[in-house]
Amino acid sequence: MDESKEIDPATARLINELLTRLGMMMEDASPIAVLRDACEGRLAERIRFLDLEVTRMQAISAAATNLLNG
Repeated sequence: MDESKEIDPATARLINELLTRLGMMMEDASPIAVLRDACEGRLAERIRFLDLEVTRMQAISAAATNLLNG
């Protein structure tokens, strides 16, 4: 698909902003995922935080996909 002909610049900009936000969220979540002492070492708290962030990321990704396909 030739995106430059099918997506208006404002929509492309919004999609790129959403993707940037996803990257920022991944960066913010990565220490919780990889550091054992994150959340004072409480595994349940680490999992809860990451579950919530993944849910948020899925929603943003779905929004970007809808804009792309919309």
